[in-house]
Amino acid sequence: MILGFPALKRVLTGVLVAASGAFLLSCGGSTSTTTPPSGQKFRAFVSQDVSATTASPGLVIVNAQLDRLTFTSSVSAGPSPGLMAEPASRVLTMVFNAADNEINIVNNAKETSNGKVTLPASTESMAATSDSTLGFAAVPDAPVAGLAPGEVGVINLASATLQAPLCVPQADGSCVIPNPNIFSGARYIALSGDNTHLLVFGDILTVATLTNIGTTSNPNWTVSKVSIPAGGAATNLDHPVWAVFSQDNRTAYILSCGAECGGTTSSVTPLDLTTNQLGASTVLPGGASYGASFGSTVYVAGSAGCGAAGANPNSCGKLAILNTAGSSVQVIKTVTISNGYHNRMAVTADNQVFVGAQGCTGGCLSIYNSSNGNVVIGSDLGDVTGIQPITGRTQVYVVENGELRNWSTVTDALAPPQQQMDIVGQAIDVKLVD
Repeated sequence: MILGFPALKRVLTGVLVAASGAFLLSCGGSTSTTTPPSGQKFRAFVSQDVSATTASPGLVIVNAQLDRLTFTSSVSAGPSPGLMAEPASRVLTMVFNAADNEINIVNNAKETSNGKVTLPASTESMAATSDSTLGFAAVPDAPVAGLAPGEVGVINLASATLQAPLCVPQADGSCVIPNPNIFSGARYIALSGDNTHLLVFGDILTVATLTNIGTTSNPNWTVSKVSIPAGGAATNLDHPVWAVFSQDNRTAYILSCGAECGGTTSSVTPLDLTTNQLGASTVLPGGASYGASFGSTVYVAGSAGCGAAGANPNSCGKLAILNTAGSSVQVIKTVTISNGYHNRMAVTADNQVFVGAQGCTGGCLSIYNSSNGNVVIGSDLGDVTGIQPITGRTQVYVVENGELRNWSTVTDALAPPQQQMDIVGQAIDVKLVD
């Protein structure tokens, strides 16, 4: 860092992004043939939220082919841009501005904002449909008249307008949030790759079925209550916080955080999205707070038992490797990773698993090599707030403790110094936009 002000090294907690295509396993991206104003045709955006004499908040543009910063231009996205979400089309980027609870909608080709919407409170989880028509944001503290706080904001990405929040449609076409509020405390959201199901994790688990996505009709949805409450003896879910979808998007594997989130048992539970029926849970003693998939293999990270008497806090973080190809979930093996609360994960095209956490006692980045089973713990200290594999290259950009770091999947080590980039200010998140 260049600023040199310790107070600017803030701790970013609980940031999750739920977006289809969050871990890039194949080529894709924007189909635009127009060279953007920065002159770069293969770019990554890095959100930077510090304002000082040597830094202005905004999206720093990175040449993702040469690993170089573009100092001549940046993208304005409010006074405190941080968390980002992006549709699979990469036409635009949703950028949350924490200072004003605003979501800026950035046109990636033009490198300018198309507009912004103001949420009723802060969000730490956003999603966008792959066709760039709709955006969603979980707002756990949103006030709801006469009911518990919490809602899911719905954003029309084309017009940059905030629509009515996610609700239960009625026969007469009206839309209501029922009592009890099934979006109470909505903290995390996970969107299926085919844009048909949005899972909302809060005080209860709610499944919204989306229709008319990508058409001229106004988007519609139905809501089904899967579990009330989302934990306790009455259900086989214990504080569910995340989901990983199958390749055909017919099944969601629900991750129950368990003891790490104040419950008892961490597990993974299949949910049949065609019937909204929960299957048998598979207990994961190592914890389950976040996950990702590679084909029929699901990776689940968590920390459990860290506070137990005699426990070694440096070895209580676990990554479970699961096989979901059969009729039930099978645990292949479990390996030790960094501790802390895991809330970032990406699987690269060569099946290297990058796992990020917050609140660690050591390095918060873990890299699992699926070829040899080895785990590398990053030497940097501080929370991991962004992980982005670079399509077509063996590089992964990681934001840790406000720094942008470039890692190699060939060596599972930091890339050479000439490939490292120094972001002036406080980096928060990173997204590939081409």
